Amino acid sequence: MCRALRAWVGSDAAFFRLSDGSPSRLDPLDDLLPYRDAYRSGGFRRTDPWAARRAARDGVAVGTFPELFGSRWRRRNTFVREFIEPQGIHDYIGLQVDTPDGDFVTLGLFNLRASRGPDFAREEAARLRAIVPALRVGIAAWSAHRRAAGATPVAVDETTTAALLLDDQGRVVHANSALARLLGPDSAQDRVTAEARALARDLARAATGDVYALLGLARERIVRTRAGPYRIRPSLDPALLRGDACGYVLLTLERSRA
Repeated sequence: MCRALRAWVGSDAAFFRLSDGSPSRLDPLDDLLPYRDAYRSGGFRRTDPWAARRAARDGVAVGTFPELFGSRWRRRNTFVREFIEPQGIHDYIGLQVDTPDGDFVTLGLFNLRASRGPDFAREEAARLRAIVPALRVGIAAWSAHRRAAGATPVAVDETTTAALLLDDQGRVVHANSALARLLGPDSAQDRVTAEARALARDLARAATGDVYALLGLARERIVRTRAGPYRIRPSLDPALLRGDACGYVLLTLERSRA
């Protein structure tokens, strides 16, 4: 979605974020990772105007920084002075849409090289407003997917196979009791978890590009510890195969003789 929106509008960068803390999307990913890291390490979420819900008619808000803060926006806002301007971000505009679950989605567009002027910002705003109906349909579908995914940990617990469920940022969503029994007191279980998290991140990143690269990564791998080797096998949520936000990676583990 971010890639298609960025291409349609003609901006240098786009991001998508849900207010409940679910994984966000950036495009182009490699170009924007330094910006994301600077944003997180500097604690700028506290002063980012689009990290908080805006007063919106019909659950929709669209705005640029001048619209949000008035004519003196450059001097009055810490986020602008300490993050936007030092990072060389221009023509920033955001869209917020409320979700059926009581959260809100934020879409952001901006340029990295130079400002393209007020006409560009007006065109961006018009295009963002135009996609609101389609975005709401997508949000409803995603919410349904998330509710269904909530049942996944229960299914994972019911299997006797050691299993680990991770999101597309490599964060552990759920680990079943069979996994705890398998690893037991193994002093290297942190290494197994670290390898699993790295694999989930690699799979998620590949999902935004070449599907053949994704399938190449989706193979079992061996992790060696002092207690012996473990075999890790990944299974992908279909949402991840489509490049959608919040796809999950389910990993099963067993001891290996290799």
